[in-house]
Amino acid sequence: MDIVSLIMNILQITAVGFIIFTVIRRLHIRKSSIILGFFLYAVICTMLSDLYWIALEVLKPGVRLPYGVNEIAEMGESLLFAALLSTVFGLRRVRAGMEVLLTVLFSLGSMALWIAWNGEWIKDIVGAIPYCYLMCVTVMSLKKTAALTKREAVLAGSTAFLIIAVFGIQLFLLETLAGMILDTAGSLLAFSGVIWISLKSIRSLSSLQQKYRSNDGFAHDGYVSCIEGKNAGKKEDAAGREVNTDSRKGSNSGREQREKAMALTFAALLWIQNTMYMSAEPLYFVADLLYTLALIAAMYSCIAVADEV
Repeated sequence: MDIVSLIMNILQITAVGFIIFTVIRRLHIRKSSIILGFFLYAVICTMLSDLYWIALEVLKPGVRLPYGVNEIAEMGESLLFAALLSTVFGLRRVRAGMEVLLTVLFSLGSMALWIAWNGEWIKDIVGAIPYCYLMCVTVMSLKKTAALTKREAVLAGSTAFLIIAVFGIQLFLLETLAGMILDTAGSLLAFSGVIWISLKSIRSLSSLQQKYRSNDGFAHDGYVSCIEGKNAGKKEDAAGREVNTDSRKGSNSGREQREKAMALTFAALLWIQNTMYMSAEPLYFVADLLYTLALIAAMYSCIAVADEV
């Protein structure tokens, strides 16, 4: 196994171990949370995929199985993340026909590139189905929360299809100067999208950041409290007692901020993952590291929403 690949897998396993510990701790405090439950099982799939990949490379280095356990784990992760978002946002009533259609087309384009790059038809087609579903659910979540302005949504969609087009044309110009230029351009477009959506999700999470102490005395610098949402519409009477004048409005505002942060963090997670799939080494390792960090951000967004429920 390549030493860099081994190091990246170990780093991701360590980070996912931290995520699992943190989520279990929160579940112990809250006793039950379907949101955190879905997230926990999804990241367990991530850890099992990494562990399997290390074991395979140690026992059978360089061997590509017809269908590896890690691919099955990745599909499980996609389905669990999709179930999580569907549970939080209740997407049945979201009208996003055009957005979903464009997302499906983008998924088909990505799948065609994967097949062209590695020639694994069955594996890529089967794996693309849950991945496409997760993309559609994520796009619907962004629309429901209005996390992106109309101009931002058009820009993101145009960039995504431009990336597919650039890499598609590059396939016909392999080992030429034009092909190298297109490959560089496609990577720059993909990573510029990563930077943009990541910054938006970080700003959204930062707006929720509060220090708080949970009931068991566990200090947690998380993105969970959003005190202004809970205390909006409250004032003190003449005796100094707190009176709630508009609790529903404040509560709704706090929840909307949490859900918008969740939609953006999962959009960043998915964009980074797609960039990773489209990148060769060493950019693949850069995207892999960013994906690990995005998992941690997604965890905090899930905790924020779970604490509001």
